[in-house]
Amino acid sequence: MRRLVVSTLALAVLPLAACTDEPGDPATRPDASSTSETQTPSPSPSPSPSAPGLPLPELTTTSAPVDVTTAARPAWTSSGIRGPKTIQVDGDLAVVATPRDQRGVDLRSGEVLWTLGDDEDLPLPGTTSAAGLVLAPSADGPRAVSSFYANGCAFGCPVPEQYHSEQKGIVALDATTGDVAWGRGLVGSAQADYLRPRDRDLDLVVAGVLSSPRAVVTSVGHGDIVVSGQVDADLPVYAVALDPVSGERLWARRGVVPEAVVADLVVVRVNDEAAPFLVGLDARTGEQRWRSPVTSPFLALQSVSPRVIAVEAEDSDAITLLDTRTGVPLAAQPPGVVRFCAAWVSGSLDLACEWSAPDEPSAKRLLTLDATGSMSLSAEPLTSTPDRVVDGVVVADDVLEGPTVFLDAAGDRVGDDRPGRIESLSARYLVEGTEVRYGNELRTITVLRRR
Repeated sequence: MRRLVVSTLALAVLPLAACTDEPGDPATRPDASSTSETQTPSPSPSPSPSAPGLPLPELTTTSAPVDVTTAARPAWTSSGIRGPKTIQVDGDLAVVATPRDQRGVDLRSGEVLWTLGDDEDLPLPGTTSAAGLVLAPSADGPRAVSSFYANGCAFGCPVPEQYHSEQKGIVALDATTGDVAWGRGLVGSAQADYLRPRDRDLDLVVAGVLSSPRAVVTSVGHGDIVVSGQVDADLPVYAVALDPVSGERLWARRGVVPEAVVADLVVVRVNDEAAPFLVGLDARTGEQRWRSPVTSPFLALQSVSPRVIAVEAEDSDAITLLDTRTGVPLAAQPPGVVRFCAAWVSGSLDLACEWSAPDEPSAKRLLTLDATGSMSLSAEPLTSTPDRVVDGVVVADDVLEGPTVFLDAAGDRVGDDRPGRIESLSARYLVEGTEVRYGNELRTITVLRRR
């Protein structure tokens, strides 16, 4: 599939309309540990309209091949491990989580280095969440970070008169040994002093663990907000950032839900229909960097890269591209109809989406945007839905429930199709998950070496 260069999309943005932060704005208060009531933030003024989309210019042909060849013999296969799993890879180390346990695997030898059951090796019996597992880089080596539930007080135990019978929070394991590196009680703990008094006795949820070398970020709040994605200013929610090495709290902000963490930026959703929908915070300090002029609460983040944010309006399926540095729409938006943008994971390719002309909605092609601002369309039809962007490779699922395929920025297939879902792709390994039935559903994970 040849690559057809559409245009150069410079990351020029409109100036954000000036606005004064109110003292009660949960995303801008310098210290969110106060338990006083806050005011509802005022919506940002609307900016001037963005420049219209560029028309399709004369197209030229270039090529940028990528190699995703793998060795025939797997490095490791999760035989005998039942239940849905998550897996993350750091160098030659893999951390696998199931509802029953977590384990570290040396991918050079296939040896299981450690196993943590769901009711052991915490200060009190507790359950770690496979769904919340992230592999967080830190100065002391990678941490396997996940949420936990303990029937009692495990970390930061409060004084007796404030004792809470259940505790939820975040626990970090040394990913090479499985030892507990640190724990933080975010509910039912003296460490949760940022919660308002009226929120402390509620059944709050800890969910959505995100990480970067700068911070581990999570949500603490009402389940309808942090799990179901509702927007309701009457229900409590907090964003909490922890140091990856020590677990010490860096900051907490009330009224916002973390949606993405990229390098030193945290993109949060404001839990208030009257407020700006997206706010960018510094991952280390929690200070506000920008407030997006987009105010509709009926939006979904499809992708966040170091340079571009793809936002979808749920009522129209329209994609708007924002500058990650400012939160403002790019001055030039892609022409045509853009849908189904792949989630950015890593690499210099900022965007990969499904594109079609307004008069030919069924004729789909791959639209990409790279770090230089070059926006391109594939010459051949797109038969797969973009899923993730990893190290310059677009991982796509076949629209007819066929195999997973790998595409480069030109839309060309760059490796053998795989029968299962690609869980991870690093410089050294490709991780594939497949569904097999033996009475109950068993998900098998296979790690293949890349050549």
